[in-house]
Amino acid sequence: MMCWVVIESGTADWATTLVKESAPEGELEETSEKIAAQALSAFWLCFMGARLLTAWLIHGAELESAELVRITQFVQVGIAILAVLTMLSLVVARSRRLVVAAVIFAGLICGPFFPNVIGQLFTHLKAHDQMAFAGRSVGMIFACASVGWTLLPIAMGYVALKKNIRTSFLLPAAAGVVMTVLILVNRISV
Repeated sequence: MMCWVVIESGTADWATTLVKESAPEGELEETSEKIAAQALSAFWLCFMGARLLTAWLIHGAELESAELVRITQFVQVGIAILAVLTMLSLVVARSRRLVVAAVIFAGLICGPFFPNVIGQLFTHLKAHDQMAFAGRSVGMIFACASVGWTLLPIAMGYVALKKNIRTSFLLPAAAGVVMTVLILVNRISV
């Protein structure tokens, strides 16, 4: 989760800055800010829509635990790869339309990841253990995620000051690569 929230929070925290920076030359600042706010709103709407759709499609499908784990791992690898590509597109895109499209697409891919992790967590625990370890397990997930939520925006800001905002999106892209490797390693060991 520490690697994942880097992608989610990095996009959400810096999307408006990146969209405003991509505005056409001579555009009114008010117009630029309005479009940036709309892009961020679209990110969060797509985020929630994708999260709900994933919960309904995958976790509402009444699958056996082993099949649920297999499907969610496949979905997580796909999401992780798409996240890396999306972060890289934010590094290279210069057109505001492309930047806004990438921000919105990031919302679509960010939403489903967390429900999949929680779904997998409980499939690894037997019914008795779910009650005994559920709070601790979810607490550990959020503790790891909090490290990413806290450190990444600061690191991205530092890179943005030293280089530029686009270059700072290499950090969540790198986190996505690490996350993809970790998912694949876990998939091989399960």
